[in-house]
Amino acid sequence: ARDLDTAMGPDGSLYFHNGGCTIYRYTPAGKLERMAGLASGPTGDGSTCRAFTSPIPTDAPALTTSLPGVTASTVDRAGVLFIATDATAIYTVAPGESVLRLFAGSATAGPCHPAPNNTTQLRSCAVPPENTPALGTPLPFILGLKHGYDGRLYVAFSDRVSVIDAPAPSINGSNEYIVPSEDGSELYLFNSAGRHQRTLH
Repeated sequence: ARDLDTAMGPDGSLYFHNGGCTIYRYTPAGKLERMAGLASGPTGDGSTCRAFTSPIPTDAPALTTSLPGVTASTVDRAGVLFIATDATAIYTVAPGESVLRLFAGSATAGPCHPAPNNTTQLRSCAVPPENTPALGTPLPFILGLKHGYDGRLYVAFSDRVSVIDAPAPSINGSNEYIVPSEDGSELYLFNSAGRHQRTLH
């Protein structure tokens, strides 16, 4: 069984997962709400969990899509829920949207181990080098998530903590994101899967 992981939202709501693959929110009014993953039994793990080698579809509905095992979660000051899974990817669920959007890691690379307690490597488990784009880059197993007051996301791996800068705004709500070049002369447009779409001059 996994340890209970909790996070506090800006409105005082308590977010937690049930030791498996479903995220809940307990509001200040005393209401329990399911935020992501399928409704599950008292033990959490079981048929409602997605195999962590099975990719989550792009922009999947948060409440009707099964999740792999949840390893960590956090909520930023805007109320956006961040979820790290056994599949070594981080997804977000924005308030009022109820859609799973890939934020960091790769949706298709799969985990670097064949099972959570199996040390056999299917791919590199190394932490990516500094300044590597978070979206689309395979990650090692994620132990913890925490948002800082600076708006950045802190990600705990087995041997270090990495920082992901606050994401650039999307374009007209299209779930396409702008990343500037180092000298600021060009803007690169990426989709939610981390694929480069076009360059803006």
